[in-house]
Amino acid sequence: MSLASEDMWSGFLDAANFQYNGGLFSDIPNQVAALAYLNNLSVPSSSLCEGSDCSLVAQVGAIQAECQTFSAPHAPMSSTDQENETYTSDYNPGITVILTRGSPYTYANFTSWFTKSCGESVNVNQCLGEFAVIFGAFVNLMPSATGGPIVNTIDCLLTYGSLNITQTGTGTPAIMSGSYTETTSAGPNDSSISSIKRIYTDSFDRSPYYFTAKSGTGDTTDTLYNSPVGTLLISPKGNSSDKEVGDRVEAIFNTATLMAFTRVPGAANVTITTTTSGPIYVYHPLVLLILLIPFFATVLGTYRRLRVEGNSLCPGYDPVEIARRGPVRGFNDWNGDNLAGADAVDGRQVSMLTKRDGDQRRYELNVL
Repeated sequence: MSLASEDMWSGFLDAANFQYNGGLFSDIPNQVAALAYLNNLSVPSSSLCEGSDCSLVAQVGAIQAECQTFSAPHAPMSSTDQENETYTSDYNPGITVILTRGSPYTYANFTSWFTKSCGESVNVNQCLGEFAVIFGAFVNLMPSATGGPIVNTIDCLLTYGSLNITQTGTGTPAIMSGSYTETTSAGPNDSSISSIKRIYTDSFDRSPYYFTAKSGTGDTTDTLYNSPVGTLLISPKGNSSDKEVGDRVEAIFNTATLMAFTRVPGAANVTITTTTSGPIYVYHPLVLLILLIPFFATVLGTYRRLRVEGNSLCPGYDPVEIARRGPVRGFNDWNGDNLAGADAVDGRQVSMLTKRDGDQRRYELNVL
C-alpha cells in the first residue's frame, strides 16, 4: 500500500479556486467535470496502472452531492401580470429562489449557500463533513404529459469525506459503490478546501451553479445560454425532469472526485495489485482429431480382412505355407501334399522338396 504523498485535496485545487484574489475566482475543476459529464466524456485513467495485469484501489478525498427533488404542474410563465413565486430549500430554509411569471419571465433560478447547521463559517473544520447546499427551481416550458408546464425544485446537500476508487489496467476509474464516508474528525489538510467552500457560500455568485434564465418574446432573449453549466444541466427551455437534474448534479461531483484522483494520484492512499502468469499450453481439439484419423484408418482398413486359418505356427517367411493358405496366382486350390502334380507357375518349372524336421514336415517351393 502506498500512502498519500500530497495534500488529499490537491486534486480539487488550482490557481482559480485556491487563490482568493479579491473574490474574483471560480471552481474551474468542477466546471471542467460538469462539462465533461454533461457531454458524455469519460474520465481519463490514472498513470498508476499502465498494463492489463495491474489493478488498484485508491482511498481519496471526495465532495459528494445528495439531492432531493420535487415537481408539480404549473401555469404558463408568460402572463400580462407580474407574479413572483418563492421556493425554499429543505436543507436550509434560509435559501430561497424566485421565479417570475409575466413578460418577460424568469423560469429558472439556481444558487448555493451554507448548510443550516454550519452557520456562515467558511472553515470546514468548524462544521465537519458539511460543505454547502445547492438549490434551484425551474419550469419546464416544453409540452408535458399533462399538457402544461412543470415546475421542478432541486435541493442538494454537499458534504465532504472519503471514498474508494477502483481501476483496472488503463480503463476508466470508477467509484466503489457504498464506500463513501463523511468526515467526522478534522484532517490535517481539510482546511485547504475552505477556499473552494467560499465559492459555494459567501461568494456564491462565483459558483458554477449560480445562474438564472429569463426569457421574453423569443429565444434570442433567453439568458440561460449565458451559463454553459446551466444550459447543459437543465437543458434549453428547462426541458428536463427534476430527477434528471438531481442525478446530474450528483454525477458531476462524482466525476469531479474521479478527475481529482487522475489529476493528482499522489494525493490518494493506493493499493496496487500486479498479476503475473506464465503461458499455459493446451491442445486444440483439432489436434486430437488428427491423432484419431490414423487410428480409425487402421481399424477400418483391417476390419473383416483378417481371419484365423488354424492354430499351426508359421514362423518367418514360409512360401509354402503362404501358398497353402493361398490362393497363389496360376494354381488351383491345393495343399502342400499335392504340389507334386503341378508342373508350372506362369510358365515356369516348379519343384518341391520335402524335409523332415523332427515330427514336422516342411515343403520348399522352388520356381525355376
